[in-house]
Amino acid sequence: MTVEVPLGGGLGLKQQVLTWNSDGAWTLFEEIGYDGRGGDETTVRSSGLPIAFAADYQAVLHDFNEREGTRLWGLGGEDRECGIGRSRVTFHVRDNPTDSIAEWQRCAGAATSLRGLTTTEVEPDDGAARVVYLAMRTRDRVLGGDFEYAYTGSLPFATVDKGTQTEIEEEQPKLFRSPDGRSAPAEWKRIWNEHRPGSSLPQVDWAAEMVVLATAGARHELGDSIEVRKVLLVGEERNISVEVVQRVPGDYCAPARRDVWPYHIVVTPRWEGSFSFGMRVERVPCGV
Repeated sequence: MTVEVPLGGGLGLKQQVLTWNSDGAWTLFEEIGYDGRGGDETTVRSSGLPIAFAADYQAVLHDFNEREGTRLWGLGGEDRECGIGRSRVTFHVRDNPTDSIAEWQRCAGAATSLRGLTTTEVEPDDGAARVVYLAMRTRDRVLGGDFEYAYTGSLPFATVDKGTQTEIEEEQPKLFRSPDGRSAPAEWKRIWNEHRPGSSLPQVDWAAEMVVLATAGARHELGDSIEVRKVLLVGEERNISVEVVQRVPGDYCAPARRDVWPYHIVVTPRWEGSFSFGMRVERVPCGV
């Protein structure tokens, strides 16, 4: 199933795709973007034996196929445009032996993510309540109520550049805002010239946007990377808090020794509050 959530009054989009196989194995893919450009994406897979989820899969399948009031067969698919105030929910079913796909699409009652889905105030037709209910049922059976979603509460953002090799010798993240709302900050010009000597500055609407540079300085193993995960507004003053994730090889990995300088540069809607950064480490299984 897929939930598409408009962010920032339609300036950005968050998408969550939960895939559940008949053997019980599942995958959750999440991505966030801004102004038609991607910002970040994450994938989480089920751990342990998939069979632990197999009985729950059959229960949801029964609701989908047979239960009066929730079955979708016979209901029109209806490709929907939901506008900037509501999420679009799509329930997909794929039959591998016949290589066929059926899907049903409806609008939720508000611009809410997978965690917040509810059948309250969905469209007045019965089909919307059915599609949203089955999405909720799948969410609860697979992820439960305590699952930590990647981009909860974040402003939309888009990647300007990302990688592991740069001439920017910054040890800490930075935020850049235009002092006059028109021209690029001098510090941003310096940073970009170090990063991409001789190249033009990226297009930024400095009256409406700001730029975040995420870095943690030099690293000495392949496999290290940096990601902006969330741009949050916190407190009554709506101050800015940027969550940065440093991804490193997991336990028992043996990455090659090499000097790298991971970075992630993003653009996001401008806010005037003070700002802070939080860094956390995420260990990545070998080979991912």
